[in-house]
Amino acid sequence: FMRITNPSLKACQDVITKLKNSKNFLYPLLEELSPGATRLLIPAILNARNVKKLTIRRTPLTSDFILSLSSQLSSNESIWSLDFNYDTIDDDGVIALVHSLKDNTRVIDLGVSYTSGITSVSVQPLKELILTNKTLGTLSITNTSIDTDGVLSLIETLQTNKRI
Repeated sequence: FMRITNPSLKACQDVITKLKNSKNFLYPLLEELSPGATRLLIPAILNARNVKKLTIRRTPLTSDFILSLSSQLSSNESIWSLDFNYDTIDDDGVIALVHSLKDNTRVIDLGVSYTSGITSVSVQPLKELILTNKTLGTLSITNTSIDTDGVLSLIETLQTNKRI
């Protein structure tokens, strides 16, 4: 477990060195990253072969940034769990994330909870992910702004999926 909260750019470089040199499996928790720290750390973590779970909290990620990571997310073979919690992404971010994970064959656990910026606009992309991603086994979307109709629509889709 590696908790990184509001790091300086120098601390980010130290984390990247640690990622490269570690032989152990790592489970980083990133909180309150500055834009500079975000641009340094997240791509490096996605390139590391020993990271199994990535949790990002209270770090706003734009859809453009998530799309820029698309090829890394699609082809990453080590990360099995992604959590984007506490106002990290919004509807546009969910759309970009779903696009990035459609062909991913490793992620089995995805969390996008405690995020008021996720509304019913995210329901259709999440339904597509549920139907197209063949490895996803857990989808956590608690405490969002998805309305009742959106929740019912997701439940209906989940009933056709035997993995989740």
